[in-house]
Amino acid sequence: MLNEDPVVFMFDVDNTLLDNDRFAADLTARLDDDFGKPERERYWSLYAELRDRFGYADYLGALQAFRTGGDDHPALLGMSAFLLDYSFSERLYPRALAALKRLRTIGATVNYVMIEDKPQLLGAMKRVLGATLTTVFVRQGHYAAESDRLAIDPAPELTVEHIGDLCGLALADFHAATASRVLDADRKMSPATNFQERP
Repeated sequence: MLNEDPVVFMFDVDNTLLDNDRFAADLTARLDDDFGKPERERYWSLYAELRDRFGYADYLGALQAFRTGGDDHPALLGMSAFLLDYSFSERLYPRALAALKRLRTIGATVNYVMIEDKPQLLGAMKRVLGATLTTVFVRQGHYAAESDRLAIDPAPELTVEHIGDLCGLALADFHAATASRVLDADRKMSPATNFQERP
């Protein structure tokens, strides 16, 4: 549970700070233009394979695998440049940097707040870290949209529609969210904790 100790805010990047869906659409369009649909599908298949194997997005690693057998394709050099020179700063969600700046003024180093667009990941982290972690779900991007039909357990302590909404929160809001969760948990447990004195 959050207390008066300093706080660490941890941010997911893809679809929390950065509109990764737009980047993926730009990359898909470039692959279609330069290589055609079958090769675009091969690239995304390689990308998914690497993501499943290593647990993170590796667009350049997928491009390296994509090059196998096609090193002489004239568009490969341009595709490498596209990925390396892509203007990710233009894909930041509105007020993402302002949210980082704001939370930097109230957070430091002991208890943890995880800000993420994948509520299933938030739930998994909460199950491991328990009361030391406060979870914040940002409802933007395709993972957030897909989660509407899922039951998330435990549910995030806080939910915001957009990353910029964090600019309006104070440290007390994070404390209140966590305190509310602890109170709810205590209420749920109380009927099962009726102890009788032993004779």
